[in-house]
Amino acid sequence: MTKDRADYQLVLKMLKEKSGFRTDLPKGQGMGVAVVECHESIAAACATVNVSRRGELTIDKVIVVLDAGHVINPHAATEQAEGSVVWELSHAWLGGLELEKGAFTNTNFDTYNLMRLNQAPLVETYFASSGGKKWGGLGEPAGPPVPPAVANAIWYATGKRIRSTPFVSHNLSWA
Repeated sequence: MTKDRADYQLVLKMLKEKSGFRTDLPKGQGMGVAVVECHESIAAACATVNVSRRGELTIDKVIVVLDAGHVINPHAATEQAEGSVVWELSHAWLGGLELEKGAFTNTNFDTYNLMRLNQAPLVETYFASSGGKKWGGLGEPAGPPVPPAVANAIWYATGKRIRSTPFVSHNLSWA
């Protein structure tokens, strides 16, 4: 699907190299990949998960590769990408804002599910900069490929195809 897109190939080849993506993991373990283009950047993610027989999900690692053309401050760009990954996972895994009668019901940290430190995966960020005249974004683009990468990893781990979020609302058990 990307044979005529050198920029996508650059990102996906680096993702494969850095993640060691494979599909032959034992039952309950999985790796999943997704790639998106947004904010004039290409972002790809590889998520590694464990799903217990009872369906308890652990997201162990997320590798992100970004092509925004140029990176001026790699340290700041890495921090933005990591924050974007955790933010997206909080919504995709645990849920987002809840509406009732046109008003939000979870408006404080005691009722809004955010990922906790003990749930956060290891996040590694790499830049596959294609250069040229391309100047894309680096913070937000890291987030969107993460939920589908996790959903694909869940499929490899359990054989269950997840097509909606939050992941916590699905029965992931495979016993």
